[in-house]
Amino acid sequence: MINFDDLTYHLDLSKKIYVGYSGGPDSTALLHLLYLNNIANIEAIHINHNISDNSLEWEEHCRKTSEKLGIKCHLESVKVKTDGDGLESAARKARYKIFTKYLKKGEQILLGHHSNDVAETFLLRLFRGTGLDGLESLRVKRKVGEGYLIRPLINVSKESILFFLKEKKISFVQDESNSSQDHDRNYVRNTIIPSIEKKVG
Repeated sequence: MINFDDLTYHLDLSKKIYVGYSGGPDSTALLHLLYLNNIANIEAIHINHNISDNSLEWEEHCRKTSEKLGIKCHLESVKVKTDGDGLESAARKARYKIFTKYLKKGEQILLGHHSNDVAETFLLRLFRGTGLDGLESLRVKRKVGEGYLIRPLINVSKESILFFLKEKKISFVQDESNSSQDHDRNYVRNTIIPSIEKKVG
């Protein structure tokens, strides 16, 4: 069960709230949770990274879903340039640049990161030899431009998110790249963490 007070604890409900809406399960759950709890001042931002062959289909899904909920959806399209960075890092920089463009003073952009993401990020940084400061987990709230980036689901498990979506019969898109072992995060998610869970379970 996803607690409403936990969801809104870090939010300023008097300010504009944007949801980074990819169409995947996490951001879909976040958008619907806010909608179902009658949170005002919500708008969605969908960023088409133009990486997948399904990018336009995902964009249309997000547009239609937002329209059905009566939530304004800003559609942004970017070309991800790696410039020496990995694809994931370059895509993240492109996203944050757009978030910064939208956020006015005190406004908020919400992302659907959950507790499993925290574990993945910690392990990735550990394996890459990050120092102690770099091992700090994903923060719930931090400044971005003139506003704030907030992760309201940071203490919620992926399992709880999927249960919510199934219970409410809410559709979402599946990024086919999530099953690929070519990306470091996917290898940690699909191989390392299940192995650890099996060992300690």
